[in-house]
Amino acid sequence: MEPLIAYKGGSTSEFVPVLAAALPTVSADGLTWTLQIRSGVKFHDGTDLTSEDIAYTFHRLMAIDRDGGSAFLLLDPLLGISSTRDEKGNLLPSVKIGGKDVPLNEAMWKTMTCPNPQTLIFHLVKPIGYFSQILAGGQSHIISKKFTLAKAAELKKNEFPGFPISFEELKKYNNPENEQNLALFSAMNGTGPFKLVNWDQAQKVVQLARNDNYWGNKPSFKNVLSKEVGEFTTRLLELKNGDADLIDAGSRANVPQILTTPGALVVDDLPGLVVNVYNFNYAINTDKDGKNPLIGSAACDGKGIPKDFWQDIHIRKTFAYSYDREKYIRDVLLNKGVAPATPDIAGLPFHNPNIKGYSFDREKARTELGQAKCGTAADAKALNSVGFTFTVRYNAGNLARQTACNLIKTDVESFNRNFHINCEGVPFAEILNQIDSGQLPAFVLGWAPDYIDDSDYIDQWMGSPEDGAAYSGSGSNVNKLPAWGTPGKTPGGVEYKT
Repeated sequence: MEPLIAYKGGSTSEFVPVLAAALPTVSADGLTWTLQIRSGVKFHDGTDLTSEDIAYTFHRLMAIDRDGGSAFLLLDPLLGISSTRDEKGNLLPSVKIGGKDVPLNEAMWKTMTCPNPQTLIFHLVKPIGYFSQILAGGQSHIISKKFTLAKAAELKKNEFPGFPISFEELKKYNNPENEQNLALFSAMNGTGPFKLVNWDQAQKVVQLARNDNYWGNKPSFKNVLSKEVGEFTTRLLELKNGDADLIDAGSRANVPQILTTPGALVVDDLPGLVVNVYNFNYAINTDKDGKNPLIGSAACDGKGIPKDFWQDIHIRKTFAYSYDREKYIRDVLLNKGVAPATPDIAGLPFHNPNIKGYSFDREKARTELGQAKCGTAADAKALNSVGFTFTVRYNAGNLARQTACNLIKTDVESFNRNFHINCEGVPFAEILNQIDSGQLPAFVLGWAPDYIDDSDYIDQWMGSPEDGAAYSGSGSNVNKLPAWGTPGKTPGGVEYKT
């Protein structure tokens, strides 16, 4: 599948048209985005791409709006909401458009219009400077409306039919419990250079064939076989034996083994935007009995930590100064990484390289530790006098994150024999569930952008409504900054700098 527009090479700010005939034209107020659709593009089943397919793609994404999905990326600029549901999970009956309450189904339908088969118009409710980035994202790859509905009928799936539909009908398609109930779970009909031949879910093998009717440059390969192999040693063996032409290194620690393989070529030194983060939970959740095995006794007795443990800034600074970032970059990333000072990392439009972050400094860590209290109670005891025990989790199999956890564990525990940090790897799905439930006292995980813009990093980690802030348990009290509008200005027109 393909998007309307895509990033130009390795740029994070320049775009090229793909399924669009040209880059979008934008009205002076930033609310109307018009795209002309490339002519002569066909889906893999031979049907023509039209603006109706594109509108259906985005309408379907917003209508379904699965928990944890990417619909919020469109809901915000097009409807001014981050979810189609309220806090209790009920579908919103209406949204505010131009100061008026408009039924959700009607408002969602009117977010796009198709004047003709080759023209699509987006109607935004507020100017969003990064809307091009959203259109270039993975969630914006275009599907065929006819194919989707035909496949739904064939498989007897409950699939979104497109607008217009009533509010009660919209309820039937919103937030499906199981993605396998969707028509496109195991079927695909895109416009790209390769088409799906078979997906063996049991063996985790995907077979693709060249699309000889592709509108763009024809690919060199006739067939592609993609296989999921969890163990790096197995992947490397297949590469050495000629059973694989391309493998994923998995982590930088594995790169030297590939380099010693005769004939192997390593594509390296590519810039990236993934950030690995050591997260503190400011308000750790427990069960109804006040228990959480990850924080032991949940008290300041050396056998656990209280729920408000990380609210003491001196504890956080102790950990920040105890993390040897340079050692991590040298030994784990093999000098192929940087330690960002803020969420506004290099490669983003407003990155400021002059901001300095924390550095490894045991004396400063010791000074902060001397001021640290266990909990926020007025009579809280000095942390050094009581000690602590808690568990930090990371996704199992990720050697880099395991090492990051152990680096802090070793340095912090060296200050006091009553300091105990357990580093524990768990399945990725499990750690995500525990993050959402607020049970984890701390965790090591990464952030990859939903769209490439400063707001997707700064809002997530510093704005209270966003996932990153929720993961830290910081709640609504931290959102003191103005909402983000057009990049470079706050909604009031005040220039901001990062």
